[in-house]
Amino acid sequence: MTAGSGAGLDLARFDEVCAVVRARVPYLGCELLEEASTRDGWIRLSTLGDDPELLVELVRSTGSARGAPSDQVAASLFVQALAFRAPSVAIAAWALGLPVVTLDPALVAVRLRRSRPAVLGVLTTELTRHDVTTLAPAVLDGLLAPVLSALRGQIRIGSRLLWSNVAASVAALMRATEDVGPVGDPAVRRRGHQLVAADARLAAQGEWETLQAGGATGWYWNRTACCLWYRTTESAGRRCEDCSLTDREERTARRLAQLTPAQPAQPAQPGRPAQPAQPGQPAQPAQPGHPARPGQPAPHAQPEAGSA
Repeated sequence: MTAGSGAGLDLARFDEVCAVVRARVPYLGCELLEEASTRDGWIRLSTLGDDPELLVELVRSTGSARGAPSDQVAASLFVQALAFRAPSVAIAAWALGLPVVTLDPALVAVRLRRSRPAVLGVLTTELTRHDVTTLAPAVLDGLLAPVLSALRGQIRIGSRLLWSNVAASVAALMRATEDVGPVGDPAVRRRGHQLVAADARLAAQGEWETLQAGGATGWYWNRTACCLWYRTTESAGRRCEDCSLTDREERTARRLAQLTPAQPAQPAQPGRPAQPAQPGQPAQPAQPGHPARPGQPAPHAQPEAGSA
């Protein structure tokens, strides 16, 4: 925890940033830690990069709990969840034009819940102003790349798959932060496009799609590589909303139907029953703690479907 005469002011600013982020996205929280002890279940990002044996142990244990049929699937899902949780508050704060909590891997820790990295902790109240040219390398090179490298040294898995998962997680965080009101937040959308374009490892893994229907705006990410979640027993054969295996026209048609508001039921004519409303296709339920805006499904809180 930051010390010195400015510590109280630093803490107040830190709390303010975290509160603003959580007001926008209720499930994006951050615990301020005095220490990150493995006894309490905390694992620093630097430890994951420096201890391949621990990393593989975590990948296999979480994968087994989720019904992953192989180390490759388990590693894919672990990275996807980690890439969502570890930079979550930092990316959301940046998307809202706020200073960013630390991205130093020695000061960022995660704790497992529901068989994935699901709780974020930091060991400092330090905040940093970033533009896109400094945020992208801080997230990708500083925080995540050492973990991906350590993992690929132990498990045979493609770099493209892992970076596709990182890109999907970054997109999910931007979408969650953008999701306010029927038309979303245009400023967050602009920053989302800037962040993806800032690094080829993100830009090569998919593209944004903006759709409008029924007075609502939907902002989506179309990834180019499947995360393999559908192979787990946890998925029960389902696919993610943005799955690359789903036909693009089918996916777009579903999204447009979800944006289109249901038509009100026609009043009954004398001697004739009322006609039911025509809802098109019902929207997918919101992720826990993340209400969908009217007519639009909530973006995945974590990119693998059903994982929130």
